[in-house]
Amino acid sequence: IKAYNYGLGDCDKVVEGYFCVEHCTASRTHAEENTKWNSIKVKVEMKDAGTEFARYITNDGRVYVLKLNCEGAEYDIIRSLIKQDLLKYIDIMLIETHDGREAEMFEYIKRRGFVWFYQEKTCGQGFIRAIMPRKINAIGE
Repeated sequence: IKAYNYGLGDCDKVVEGYFCVEHCTASRTHAEENTKWNSIKVKVEMKDAGTEFARYITNDGRVYVLKLNCEGAEYDIIRSLIKQDLLKYIDIMLIETHDGREAEMFEYIKRRGFVWFYQEKTCGQGFIRAIMPRKINAIGE
């Protein structure tokens, strides 16, 4: 695993976000300040997810698993991958959804042929497990 000092989204830009000092998993780049926890405003460099993702497609043209838990940025990331036609390389997607927008994600993955199911975790949050059916027999080969 290699860590990078930037976020992923639908384009290259610098944004202001909030880092929650007491609860870092509540940190976000596209939401208002979370007043429930102590937050500080920070500038975050964002890079286009499709451009970055394309670097990790394996020599055999596959990405075995894509896991997204991005505190709301998963929608921008998926749109970027769609725009660059990169979902076709993914076998399995594990996506945590936020902000009660899971129907939007259902449409993105369904239109591209993924079979999926959804598990609601808490109000406005859930987990999608999706697989590309044509790849089921190929996994593990």
